[in-house]
Amino acid sequence: MDIKGIIFDLDGTLLNTLGDIRASMNRILEAKGHPTHTLQEYHFYVGAGIYKLCEAVLPDANRTDSEIKEYIELFRADYKDHWNELTEPYPGIHELLRQLQNQGYELAVLSNKPDYFTKPMTDYYFPDISFVYVQGNLPELPAKPDPESAKYLLRKLSYPKENYAFVGDSDIDIQTGLNLGMLPIGVSWGFRPVVELIQTGAAHVINHAEELLKIIR
Repeated sequence: MDIKGIIFDLDGTLLNTLGDIRASMNRILEAKGHPTHTLQEYHFYVGAGIYKLCEAVLPDANRTDSEIKEYIELFRADYKDHWNELTEPYPGIHELLRQLQNQGYELAVLSNKPDYFTKPMTDYYFPDISFVYVQGNLPELPAKPDPESAKYLLRKLSYPKENYAFVGDSDIDIQTGLNLGMLPIGVSWGFRPVVELIQTGAAHVINHAEELLKIIR
């Protein structure tokens, strides 16, 4: 494939966000008198969007639509003041993005994180990277892996879809890449097991950021 651009997932791919997500959600659960969860448990709670996250952390008896929506607002209020306390780019990621940018690759982000967090976080952690577009989950669109989630992003791209790689850390990301007709590449440093990426159909799974350059060349 003639790769001219790369679409990245955000959480678990570019940024290790799990510590701040866990801290915010556990503060809310504790204040409400509900059990909190371990960092390892949160590996399997994130990735499918904020609704699924709030649904997963609640006790079974509290998983009503109204209560999940209440927790979404509580999480939004807490996380907006704390998302940069523990979060940081994974090793080698910033250097990789700089190299890709310098070599003329088109870069973008497509995340299931709410759009109102995805854009400011990308700007904060990667201020020198000129992403062609950054898109989080929008209320009017389904979450990844539904290809409809990329409808605005695809309009911003300069090349046909087959000239892009989609890079992420979960089965959702690999399926998104496949659904969009892009080269699906998994990363082993994220939140989900490598076997999940392989079984879903990842064309490659990389263990270090710089390996991406070798693949797309």
